[in-house]
Amino acid sequence: MKRRHLASKAGFTLIEIVIALGIFGIVMAVGYSSLQGIISAKYALDDARDLRALADAILGRLTREIQLAVADVPLIPDKDKLDQPNSPKLNMLGAHDTLRGDASSDSLSFLALEGGQYLPDGGSHSGIVQISYRLAKDPEAAVGDEDSYMLIRDELPFVRPYQRAYDRIMTFPIATNILSLSFSYLDQQSGELLNTWGTDNKLGLPRLVRLSITLRSPKGQVETFTTSVPLRAKSQ
Repeated sequence: MKRRHLASKAGFTLIEIVIALGIFGIVMAVGYSSLQGIISAKYALDDARDLRALADAILGRLTREIQLAVADVPLIPDKDKLDQPNSPKLNMLGAHDTLRGDASSDSLSFLALEGGQYLPDGGSHSGIVQISYRLAKDPEAAVGDEDSYMLIRDELPFVRPYQRAYDRIMTFPIATNILSLSFSYLDQQSGELLNTWGTDNKLGLPRLVRLSITLRSPKGQVETFTTSVPLRAKSQ
């Protein structure tokens, strides 16, 4: 009898087991919640890092090409006005437009020296090329995602007759999930920052081009990135 009494004292009662399981459950819940928070924070940081990397790539490319802009060479006429050559001082054309919600959808065209895009098949344009940047609707955007656009790059070789240039145009998307694109131009003489260029007697090249782009990450994070590009014009 005495031994049985001692053995029963050494075990756990049902209520003690229930309390222990309850404490264990609380600890597990807190640990799981903390783990979920750490994972969510990591995903957010990775998303922000990827968005920054994309912005750096876009801005870096535009910066390099805009700095190749040349003066004293006229832009190629519009396709429907090939018989109307531009003034030799029309070296850059910046137009301002808006999207839904007043977001900017600017476009920029300029002539660049040795700015031709190399293609996987080895093809490229040498010498002076005309580069244009613009936004276009993304045909693969999800239904209801009307505010998402693609950044498009057009390239024309500077050749005559001008129809040959349009026959050899290169057009391809640079990036998707673009919400806005804007350019502004610092006038050499007045020091004014303008949102258009190539009109109202603002010819030649500006002192610098400021560009701003708003991107949206795959997880929905939205951020605007801005940089300024000083012009290093090369007269021909």
